[in-house]
Amino acid sequence: MPAKDSTLPKGVTLRKDGRYMWRCKYEGKQYSGYEKTAREAEKELRNKKYELEHGIYAKASRLNVDTWFETWITTYRTNCKATTIETYRKTYNRYISPEFGKKQLKALRPEQIQKFLNRMANTYSRSVFGNINFLLYDLLDQAVKNQLLVQNPMQYTTRPATKKREKRKALSRSETAAFLAAAEGTYYYDMFRLSTLTGLRIGEVTGLQWQDVDLQKKEIHVRHTLAWITGKGYFLQEPKSENSRRTVPLPDKAVSLLRSRKISQGEHRLAYGEYWQPLPGLPNLVFTTRYGTPIDGNNLRAEMRKLLAGMKEKGTDITWASFHTLRHTFATRCIEEGMQPKTLQHILGHATLAITMDLYCDVMEDTKRGEMARIADAL
Repeated sequence: MPAKDSTLPKGVTLRKDGRYMWRCKYEGKQYSGYEKTAREAEKELRNKKYELEHGIYAKASRLNVDTWFETWITTYRTNCKATTIETYRKTYNRYISPEFGKKQLKALRPEQIQKFLNRMANTYSRSVFGNINFLLYDLLDQAVKNQLLVQNPMQYTTRPATKKREKRKALSRSETAAFLAAAEGTYYYDMFRLSTLTGLRIGEVTGLQWQDVDLQKKEIHVRHTLAWITGKGYFLQEPKSENSRRTVPLPDKAVSLLRSRKISQGEHRLAYGEYWQPLPGLPNLVFTTRYGTPIDGNNLRAEMRKLLAGMKEKGTDITWASFHTLRHTFATRCIEEGMQPKTLQHILGHATLAITMDLYCDVMEDTKRGEMARIADAL
């Protein structure tokens, strides 16, 4: 039996062979170990208790980056939206884990990280690189706060320049008309058209419910966006910011579109009968598949690429466009027609006027020429 000594720390005993044994119990299971000195045994006991209570190894030499990431995301990111957590996991698993996942946390060096960041910045877009850079820094910074690292090695790195991407333009009036003409008659036409009339984001369109639509007052209440994550499937989540929760006035063309949509959807539900099977919690979506289930945003994007490819074959080449381009185009038309920027800010759901003006308000060349001609006599 180990020798008892009242001067030893609680949980530490001296064995006959001269070694010090530490021992603790957690959730009915015994844990123990041996060290050369009482101080080392006490330290290991503290580490083991911390490990058991927090689900990690407190001793950094035992801890690899993959293990720490799992603790970081499940313990320190509990206030994030489910879709944000999904993005963090995908970013980590795709970019960071293959590089550093199996390395010991304490073994990471600034020069290793710098080479990695340089490669990421040279390979991927500014937004993708920004996600990688933030995630890795915060992961390591939390390790410092938990005393797993003495300092964050990223403090000694320099953020590399990312590829400068050409600013994406809104569609011109003629391009918008050509695209809508190509889309007319397709299953997704109403969604494309509604975005050009209101500036709704793709998740706001796919997540729109009939209780969010007031055709009498001619307005839409943006309260949710449609989201999807692994293991949970489709669900409605709160908009990305408080400013994104907003009321959007509907022009008459949008009111007519939604009235027609409501009638056609009702007829479709009756025709499909038992085959109309909305998902639990999503019974009243404005836009659905033929069976009442949500429309995946990726399918909407794929349809748009298909339409643009078909237009190119017929001689109308829109260099680059996405569903978000329709929102961009809406904002640009509003400015060209004289809408006050502050009003547009609230319709788009931006936190500041600067975001609205910087991101969305391209002015077409013909508009600039017209404005210059208008003030020519005053110059």
